Amino acid sequence: MKYVLTGGPNCGKTSVINELRSREFNVLEEVAREVLSSPVFANTKNTEFLEGVIFAGQLCEESKCDRIRGIKFLDRGLPDVIAYCWANLGYVPKEFTDDRFRDRYEGVFLLDRLPFVQDGVRIEKDDSEAQKMHDKIIAVYRNYGYSPVNVPIIELGERGIGKRADFIVDYIENLKEMKENAFV
Repeated sequence: MKYVLTGGPNCGKTSVINELRSREFNVLEEVAREVLSSPVFANTKNTEFLEGVIFAGQLCEESKCDRIRGIKFLDRGLPDVIAYCWANLGYVPKEFTDDRFRDRYEGVFLLDRLPFVQDGVRIEKDDSEAQKMHDKIIAVYRNYGYSPVNVPIIELGERGIGKRADFIVDYIENLKEMKENAFV
């Protein structure tokens, strides 16, 4: 049962993932952030190569997640890589395009964006670029048949992070309960 937390830059995915980890859920951190902040790739200018490394890393880490029982939360999923390919390359490499993105996740949570902050790893320069990326991500997930559940900004700060995590966990619990009652 893999659930993806997604959205454009600055929507609080990593903060919510960290909150879910503190609640002892299994989580997968954002592979792209790890690759882009790695000194090994610091001077790499070949965007297609970097997207390939991110894609392979995401696929590998998700495969490891498949071996873990219970609910898993992912800070981005494979469709995010597709969205970034469209944004950064203007195309998607042929080897990335197949149906391995469909029915891969139990659900997708789309976090509303927070005010843009440049953190030194983000490739987007400003809020406008971040919004465009957010919109691309939504379009790609929908293209692969997902109906992302919108996670609003309930409150800013630490309490807001906890409330967003509560929203996600409550949503999953309610969905689980509805499924169980349907079989009674």
